[in-house]
Amino acid sequence: MMTGSVAQITVRDAAETDVSALTAIKQPDVLHQDRVQEAQGSGFRYLVVLCGPELIGFACLVFRRPASWSSANARPENGCLFLPGAFSTRKSMAT
Repeated sequence: MMTGSVAQITVRDAAETDVSALTAIKQPDVLHQDRVQEAQGSGFRYLVVLCGPELIGFACLVFRRPASWSSANARPENGCLFLPGAFSTRKSMAT
Protein backbone atom coordinates (compact mmCIF):
# COMPACT_ATOMS: atom_id res chain seq x y z
CA MET A 1 0.00 0.00 0.00
CA MET A 2 1.32 3.42 -0.96
CA THR A 3 1.41 6.23 1.56
CA GLY A 4 1.67 9.95 0.91
CA SER A 5 0.59 11.73 -2.21
CA VAL A 6 1.25 10.67 -5.75
CA ALA A 7 1.63 13.37 -8.40
CA GLN A 8 -0.75 13.30 -11.34
CA ILE A 9 0.97 12.65 -14.68
CA THR A 10 -0.80 14.18 -17.66
CA VAL A 11 0.02 13.93 -21.37
CA ARG A 12 -1.60 16.39 -23.77
CA ASP A 13 -1.00 18.06 -27.12
CA ALA A 14 1.64 20.79 -26.99
CA ALA A 15 0.50 24.36 -27.55
CA GLU A 16 2.25 27.62 -28.44
CA THR A 17 1.94 28.61 -24.77
CA ASP A 18 4.21 25.65 -23.85
CA VAL A 19 7.19 26.78 -25.96
CA SER A 20 9.01 28.70 -23.18
CA ALA A 21 8.71 25.75 -20.76
CA LEU A 22 9.83 23.34 -23.50
CA THR A 23 12.82 25.57 -24.30
CA ALA A 24 13.83 25.51 -20.62
CA ILE A 25 14.06 21.72 -20.95
CA LYS A 26 15.83 21.63 -24.32
CA GLN A 27 17.10 24.38 -26.64
CA PRO A 28 16.42 25.86 -29.17
CA ASP A 29 13.00 27.45 -29.01
CA VAL A 30 12.57 27.26 -32.78
CA LEU A 31 12.63 23.45 -32.53
CA HIS A 32 9.55 23.47 -30.32
CA GLN A 33 7.81 26.24 -32.28
CA ASP A 34 8.24 24.24 -35.48
CA ARG A 35 7.03 21.01 -33.92
CA VAL A 36 3.93 22.65 -32.45
CA GLN A 37 3.11 24.04 -35.92
CA GLU A 38 3.87 20.72 -37.69
CA ALA A 39 1.61 18.85 -35.27
CA GLN A 40 -1.37 20.80 -36.64
CA GLY A 41 -1.32 18.49 -39.68
CA SER A 42 -1.81 14.75 -39.74
CA GLY A 43 0.76 12.05 -39.18
CA PHE A 44 2.65 13.75 -36.33
CA ARG A 45 1.77 14.48 -32.70
CA TYR A 46 3.84 16.69 -30.37
CA LEU A 47 2.91 16.11 -26.76
CA VAL A 48 3.88 17.55 -23.39
CA VAL A 49 4.22 15.57 -20.18
CA LEU A 50 3.14 17.26 -16.96
CA CYS A 51 3.67 16.22 -13.35
CA GLY A 52 0.90 18.11 -11.61
CA PRO A 53 1.10 21.61 -13.10
CA GLU A 54 4.81 21.35 -14.02
CA LEU A 55 5.84 20.59 -17.60
CA ILE A 56 8.54 17.93 -17.22
CA GLY A 57 9.06 16.56 -20.71
CA PHE A 58 7.82 16.10 -24.22
CA ALA A 59 7.07 13.33 -26.66
CA CYS A 60 6.72 12.91 -30.42
CA LEU A 61 4.52 10.36 -32.08
CA VAL A 62 5.53 10.11 -35.72
CA PHE A 63 3.29 8.27 -38.13
CA ARG A 64 4.45 10.24 -41.16
CA ARG A 65 7.40 12.65 -41.03
CA PRO A 66 6.54 16.27 -41.82
CA ALA A 67 7.78 17.36 -45.27
CA SER A 68 9.91 20.10 -43.67
CA TRP A 69 12.13 17.55 -41.91
CA SER A 70 15.45 16.81 -43.61
CA SER A 71 14.65 13.12 -43.21
CA ALA A 72 11.08 13.42 -44.49
CA ASN A 73 11.47 10.41 -46.80
CA ALA A 74 13.00 8.16 -44.14
CA ARG A 75 11.03 5.45 -42.37
CA PRO A 76 9.25 7.12 -39.44
CA GLU A 77 9.94 6.28 -35.82
CA ASN A 78 7.03 5.23 -33.70
CA GLY A 79 7.90 7.93 -31.23
CA CYS A 80 10.32 9.53 -28.86
CA LEU A 81 9.99 10.53 -25.21
CA PHE A 82 12.25 13.09 -23.52
CA LEU A 83 12.16 13.39 -19.72
CA PRO A 84 15.29 15.16 -18.43
CA GLY A 85 16.97 15.14 -15.04
CA ALA A 86 15.57 13.11 -12.20
CA PHE A 87 12.67 11.87 -14.29
CA SER A 88 14.61 9.88 -16.90
CA THR A 89 16.69 10.27 -20.05
CA ARG A 90 15.73 10.27 -23.71
CA LYS A 91 13.94 7.08 -24.63
CA SER A 92 13.40 6.04 -28.20
CA MET A 93 10.39 3.87 -28.92
CA ALA A 94 11.44 3.11 -32.49
CA THR A 95 11.09 -0.44 -33.66
